[in-house]
Amino acid sequence: MFRALPWAAFLLSSALAGGCSLKKMTVDQTAEVLKDAAKGFNAEPNPDLARMAGPGLLKTTEGFLQVSPNNHTLLALNAESFCGYGFAFVEDELETIPEDDPRWEPTRKLATSLYERCEAFGRRMLHLYDDSAFPKAMDGSLDDLKKVLGKIEADKDLDAVPGLFWTGLGMGSRINVNRDDITAVPNLPKVIAIMETVAKLDPRYYNGGANLTLGLVYSAQGRAMGGDPKLGKEKLEAAVAATEGKFLMIKVMMARIWATQAGDRESFDRLLKEVVDAPDNLWPAEQLANAIAKRKAARYQKLAEEWF
Repeated sequence: MFRALPWAAFLLSSALAGGCSLKKMTVDQTAEVLKDAAKGFNAEPNPDLARMAGPGLLKTTEGFLQVSPNNHTLLALNAESFCGYGFAFVEDELETIPEDDPRWEPTRKLATSLYERCEAFGRRMLHLYDDSAFPKAMDGSLDDLKKVLGKIEADKDLDAVPGLFWTGLGMGSRINVNRDDITAVPNLPKVIAIMETVAKLDPRYYNGGANLTLGLVYSAQGRAMGGDPKLGKEKLEAAVAATEGKFLMIKVMMARIWATQAGDRESFDRLLKEVVDAPDNLWPAEQLANAIAKRKAARYQKLAEEWF
């Protein structure tokens, strides 16, 4: 979900004390350590503590990237952190605020900016992956993008997966919180194309994230916009299977989007109950995400009568 380190600021300040080459060398050597040690944040059981710690840690990991801007590990860590914080905390708060509340628009803008930066980190990863194809393929037509994606699929090139995933997730999440923006929605087919490629290459990447994204898109959109509830359910079930049902957020979002759109109250109730009743230590490595999922599930249960 969101990973960062409480001691990263010390390492960064130490690196800044040296010359440019020393700074970059220090950061590059530390990047993999940051990635491994960041798992501790993901295992944090208290969402409130995680939210308070998050902003400072976001800026710290971004600060490392300022020293070594082409470090792939740091780009991936920053993309994950900005998208994760946006979804877990800012967009989650946005759901609880009425649209006529003065807090709604600033919160939506904050979520948007976090997702834009996630997407930007992903795009930078794609540029490092193949600077002759990207960003031209992203900024061109859907057909242009599909040609590049087709080659990546044919080559079964897993090196492209992180950049594609974070670009697609950042873009898709940005569109989702700006559904009234007619300039953003036309990019949704690009998100679908990207995530279909990721799902084919590595369906387990980031806890089945590509199929989760596709499942939500296909379930939420009307058929005129490319929606397909049956396919959406299949994608969501594939995401559940990829994590053996241990990543609870998938079931929460399946209930919220697919079940409500399908009018399936029975599935809605069952999925949320499974989440609420799940052990707190179901997946210790993803304890933060699961704690947030359980909190969202309990909130959604109270709103069932409004949605059915």
